[in-house]
Amino acid sequence: MATKLNFITLPDSIKTKIISYLPQQSLINLSQTNYEFYQPCLKKLYSKILISEVALLISSSKREIDFQSSNKTVIYGFLKSAKDEKLNLKMINARILVLIQALRINVELIGYVKEIYIMGAFNEEIRKNLQELINLFSTLNVCHILNKEVRLDLDLSHLQLKSVIVDKKTEVLQTVEELIVGENETLSLSYLIHINSLIIAKEDPIDYYNWYEENVIKPKHFLKHLCKFRLVFHPTSLQKSNDLISRINWLTIKELEIIVPYSETDENFVLDCLDSIPPHLPNLKKLSIIQGTTFPTHASNESFDLNIFNFILSNISNLSYLSIKHNTPQFGNFSDGMEGNYHRRYEIYMVLLPKIIMNSTSPNFILNLPNLFQTFACYEQSMNTILWNGCKCKYCNIHLEKLDNFLFHHKYYSKKSGKFKDINVSHLMSFIGYELNQRQLQYPQTQLDQLSFPLFNKLWDFHTIPHSKDLKCLSKQTIDYGEYEDEDTIEEASKHCEFNKSIYQFIPLSISHYINNLVQEVLNLNRGNAEARIDEVLDLDLKDGGDLNFSSKFNLKKIIMNGFVYNFGNEINGTHFYENVYN
Repeated sequence: MATKLNFITLPDSIKTKIISYLPQQSLINLSQTNYEFYQPCLKKLYSKILISEVALLISSSKREIDFQSSNKTVIYGFLKSAKDEKLNLKMINARILVLIQALRINVELIGYVKEIYIMGAFNEEIRKNLQELINLFSTLNVCHILNKEVRLDLDLSHLQLKSVIVDKKTEVLQTVEELIVGENETLSLSYLIHINSLIIAKEDPIDYYNWYEENVIKPKHFLKHLCKFRLVFHPTSLQKSNDLISRINWLTIKELEIIVPYSETDENFVLDCLDSIPPHLPNLKKLSIIQGTTFPTHASNESFDLNIFNFILSNISNLSYLSIKHNTPQFGNFSDGMEGNYHRRYEIYMVLLPKIIMNSTSPNFILNLPNLFQTFACYEQSMNTILWNGCKCKYCNIHLEKLDNFLFHHKYYSKKSGKFKDINVSHLMSFIGYELNQRQLQYPQTQLDQLSFPLFNKLWDFHTIPHSKDLKCLSKQTIDYGEYEDEDTIEEASKHCEFNKSIYQFIPLSISHYINNLVQEVLNLNRGNAEARIDEVLDLDLKDGGDLNFSSKFNLKKIIMNGFVYNFGNEINGTHFYENVYN
């Protein structure tokens, strides 16, 4: 008599494959239901460990499951750590100690661990225990410590690694296959015959080229086995970029990140940079394009977009992943602020780009636009519409009104004038957009790596601005002060400001209602504004949720936009639907 087929009687290889997609808590639950699942679940739970100072975003998706949170087992503090950061660190430390104890009691678990990632600055006590954890291992595929200070503080010299972040004191063995170069200046590549990934994580492009000049150009190395590479174009010398490009075997490149800076003297600089890359890379599967510096006008940004779209189109055939990231002004100000064409930029990304992607042969294309909302935040008139005439649901009526109240009770510091100035909506949305972008993995990893990590519940305190003075709280509304009133006479709020991380945690959902409209345009579901005049309607075609072009099937499976994750699918009748996974 044939055995009745169920989950337990499936072949081990199939069970292992199914288990590999389960998120962390589901693995724990399944391991406790039947001994048959105990060891496979433990192998998955311990294989990739991420220790994070920031909690995860927990998926609220019911229709389309997102597997991004299944990539790693994450050790963090409290899910909502907005109020007490010290208590959060104590919880993280306690969980690290439990992990160490488990590994010592059951040494078999040590063999299950293949990759360790550490994200955060932490405190001295946690760093000490992290070192104790690392000392339990002799071999790991990966041990990446993303914070530079923590990385220099911990000793990894006893580990045999296949992937390593190289700093001044890092010893690199011949077994290494993947290199991320941090503080290192000199490294012999001649014996690293297996290297297939090279990422130079230097923020200054001059430092980037100094490293290559010393370690690749002068020794005349040819990197013939590279599959993954970050190419940063030199800001003033295209010849130096070409010298580096000539040292790469482009036929083997599968994952490529391109960083292009702005040139004040050459309006065709972006085009010339992209033209210097060999055309039609046959094995390219994942592509990331980043603005290396701020492009200071709307016109230069629109030109950048059109140039990179032409490059993407020439390489789209085999792509399955694309990321585009702009380097936006911190406060959302462009010198030609009122001349920017929001609707044209909107059409480029919401209509033209999906049509380009439809030329890919991949049936499950993933598009990552990590700061598109910040890009759109630079159009002040459109942001005014979002805040004051946007979503009218009950939730947004409450929380957008809070943002309106915040706007009139705070000032930002202008480095140009050396004074505190009124915040406009563009400023505020740029601040929020920046914090939303922090949900995703940041430097030194590339945009190519973001799908390998979960999203983080990054909360903003409503006052801290990176590389600038904190926002100033006012005792009364900005409109109650005189136009030429001296800054010294402006009273700061005497009581503690009500705006903090606890308030901010409700804001992303309101912003997501705007992002939903963008996604609906991509899916041909956006039916527009019913109150619009006929002369304001640009496209009178029926938005039925079907494919715009019936000759090629819609192949976008997922969009990540400023920390919002959308999964796409089809109804039985072919109509597209989307699921906002985390908000």
